[in-house]
Amino acid sequence: MGHLYNNWINFDKSIDDIFNFKNLNLKKIINLECNLTIDFFNQLDINDSGEKYLINAAETAFLHAGSKPVVMFSGGVDSQTAVLAFKKANIDIDIIFFNFKNDLNIHERETVDQFCELHSVKVNKIDFDVISFLNRENFIYGNKYTCGSPHFNTHLKFVDICRKLGYTGCIFGGSPVLITNSDMAIRIGLNQNWSYIKYAKLNTLPIVDFLLFYPELSWYLFFKQLEISKSLGWPRPGSLEQVGSSGNGYEKIIHYKSLNVELIPQLLKFAGNSSTGYTGFELVKKFYEDIHNNPWYFENQFRQPLSMKYVNGKGPKHILKVDEQTKDYILKMINKYDNS
Repeated sequence: MGHLYNNWINFDKSIDDIFNFKNLNLKKIINLECNLTIDFFNQLDINDSGEKYLINAAETAFLHAGSKPVVMFSGGVDSQTAVLAFKKANIDIDIIFFNFKNDLNIHERETVDQFCELHSVKVNKIDFDVISFLNRENFIYGNKYTCGSPHFNTHLKFVDICRKLGYTGCIFGGSPVLITNSDMAIRIGLNQNWSYIKYAKLNTLPIVDFLLFYPELSWYLFFKQLEISKSLGWPRPGSLEQVGSSGNGYEKIIHYKSLNVELIPQLLKFAGNSSTGYTGFELVKKFYEDIHNNPWYFENQFRQPLSMKYVNGKGPKHILKVDEQTKDYILKMINKYDNS
């Protein structure tokens, strides 16, 4: 498990911040020790296909996620990429999709079915009563893992279910690095990654953030998306996490083509979705809106009480500490492809 979290960022030195989440508002900056040097970036090849990094990431994840790992498949572009990485690496690994009862994530299921047919992938579907979980366990998980997001509390419940099924490690699509050229901040999502890391530490079970934990793949994608955005005349995005976050991953699909993967966008137009956003919980929110005649019921009932306790404003900045030579190189690359 140590390799997954400490192979290029030393999270152990920040573990006190993770376990004392309530006090994070008192600390606006968390310094993350990084063991990558200029040698790492000099050997990184962004002029070639990143498929080799994708395959190596799958092989490494499989090696370090125990004897029986599983991919948690949501149908999103990131998790599609993770699934195809194992397929390209010729690694036989179980893939699970949690199917909400009453078709409350049918839009995700349809994307999963379409993807599986396209790529001849087998996915095990497990029925899950998300309404029961939110009403009975959301606050239990939120308080145990100091997580302000009902979405990721649900993910942690998925991990618990997989543990009971005998799986030794869970692999999510994850998110690549984000760097700003002002303070070298790396965004480790507070509700997602911190709660995953805390779960892993408390339960001694690896949770692999696939696109983050493997540095060659993560940094290849970061630099590649800067290059592609520049060539297309797009403003430089803050990160791959932001690219496509307001839609169905179309921009991400463009950027991920450098990995030689064939991805499909998620369905955005469906009954119950009144925006261009996509979280997977659109129909769950609509369920509560219809019952209570209140479009904000889900947020007010399940998110805000936790986020007020564990997410203080925008949270602290996570500063990636690297030597000056490495920092200069990264900033030079960012400015090279800056269209803004």
